[in-house]
Amino acid sequence: MPKRLIEDLLPLAELNKTAQTGGGIGSFNAMHPYFARRPLTASRAMTLAALVDAPADEQERKALERLVVELSQKEWPEHDARLDQARDLIRKAHGGRAPRVLDPFAGGGSMPLEAMRLGCEATALDLNPVAYLALIGSLVYPQKMTADRRPRIAEGKPATGDGEQKANDSQPQAANGGQEQWSLLKFSSAAAHSPPSTSHFPLVDDVRYWAEWVLTQAQARIGACYPNDPDGAIPTAYLWAKTVICPRCGGEVPLIKRFWLQQGERSEQSVAYRLQVDREAKTYTVEILRGALAQQAQPDQGTMRGATVECIYCGAPTERQEIAAQAQAGQMGQHLLALALSRSGESGRDFRAAGAADRAAFARAAQLLDEAQAEGYEFWGLERMLSVIPDEPTPPNLARSVSIRLYGVDSWGKMFNQRQLLALVTLGQKIREARQWLSNQNDEYAKALALYLSTVLSRYITRNSTATTWDSGYLKSNSIFARHDIQMTWDYVEANPFSGEAASWYSQSNAL
Repeated sequence: MPKRLIEDLLPLAELNKTAQTGGGIGSFNAMHPYFARRPLTASRAMTLAALVDAPADEQERKALERLVVELSQKEWPEHDARLDQARDLIRKAHGGRAPRVLDPFAGGGSMPLEAMRLGCEATALDLNPVAYLALIGSLVYPQKMTADRRPRIAEGKPATGDGEQKANDSQPQAANGGQEQWSLLKFSSAAAHSPPSTSHFPLVDDVRYWAEWVLTQAQARIGACYPNDPDGAIPTAYLWAKTVICPRCGGEVPLIKRFWLQQGERSEQSVAYRLQVDREAKTYTVEILRGALAQQAQPDQGTMRGATVECIYCGAPTERQEIAAQAQAGQMGQHLLALALSRSGESGRDFRAAGAADRAAFARAAQLLDEAQAEGYEFWGLERMLSVIPDEPTPPNLARSVSIRLYGVDSWGKMFNQRQLLALVTLGQKIREARQWLSNQNDEYAKALALYLSTVLSRYITRNSTATTWDSGYLKSNSIFARHDIQMTWDYVEANPFSGEAASWYSQSNAL
């Protein structure tokens, strides 16, 4: 077998400059942030180098290096002539035909995608079911659902889950205004050269249309659980602290890592909070601090000292073992502390302490969740039995990357508070209703659309759990996969799916 370019010499210094290009809205990685997904630029360079012959002389080496570097500048290359040249070189190295490329550990699919872009027939495999679904959405449906196979969808609308049509139900229509014909994602070699705009990827319009339909339906059902402020301010995030009972004085103690709400470049931009503690009554309230007052309150130090909490009433420490014991016994509580707000026409975020109305809205969500659970297996409308709330077990204690089971989180449903659960199962139910309605028209199209909508839901879940933390610098919810593990968090942030801001349903669907 002839020596390949990857076995010879690659211009790694030049390739490293653009190896991490991409990752934002419109990126291949935006559909699902799969672990260790390889950047398209680096994958393209490595795939091309593995498929073409090593240069015969220095002049040919420089030409090949220039070709590899130029094709690896952007996530979606614009050099059609250069791509044609690369394909010609690959065919020349394989007896005049395009080779078949196998990736047995394909993960998110970057390598097989680049193999297809380079004119090869690619086969991608992975045992992980998440990776498998990512591959289906990234590689399979785009190839199967070309523009000449678009289905025709008759007029109508899905039935709502409770058997009657809500006042603001949407009439399913194509994003371009039509009522019957739905365009599907076209992924050809020409379209692959450009970012996934709606001109090249018409399914983007379809997914966003149905994502909006799902959001509208969910908001009609549970929107009252996320009320706006009387002055019109929209809550974008709810900041919570988990709590334990002090074994010495019996007071409920919040577990808080830091008191920061906003850390700005200038001192006047600083916002934090502190606890006003009534030691006699064993209660506390939240006070918002701004500017110099916020900085002087030492917001970097919360109630936690590592894995030990200091009682805010009597000063006694509660060690990690006791915290874990209370959590495993189902005695760990939670307390809503503050809200981040968005105001129309204003940039940034405002903050206020949580009040009685906020807790009443949460109680309403808990009631609606109880009603959903009372429906039992009928909630999902499935022939087989499926719990309303996810009851699959979390990884065992021996899984070093997941420590939540040490604190009683032995099923995935326990990773969310009641309002988070209500939002997730309601959005999931509406996705299923859309899929059921579309499957009567075109089952393959319904499966594809449900996969992409479920991907939006999975993105939303990564930013809305009791392990999600507040980023006081960027004023947003951190993804739970900012690290490649799931660790216990003491204080967490809950996202408002209807805010239209970062971490909302809209922001996740718009990121695809």
